[in-house]
Amino acid sequence: MEQMLWDAACSIRGEKDAAKFKTAADTMVTEIGKLDAAAKSGNLDAIKAAMGATGKSCKACHDDFRAEKYSAN
Repeated sequence: MEQMLWDAACSIRGEKDAAKFKTAADTMVTEIGKLDAAAKSGNLDAIKAAMGATGKSCKACHDDFRAEKYSAN
């Protein structure tokens, strides 16, 4: 998984932003793991908390790496 994320980061963002992109991707993977565990527990409060953290990790990455921010247009 590590190599796949690094390769994806390099192909999407290039060497310049790859480390930052990979860090964001790693955070997302961690948060999704927590969401999976919460969902399996069946505890609604834990699911809500994990969903919020997962959403924040997605938003943080999208805020930094939006296509229009890097578009040639």
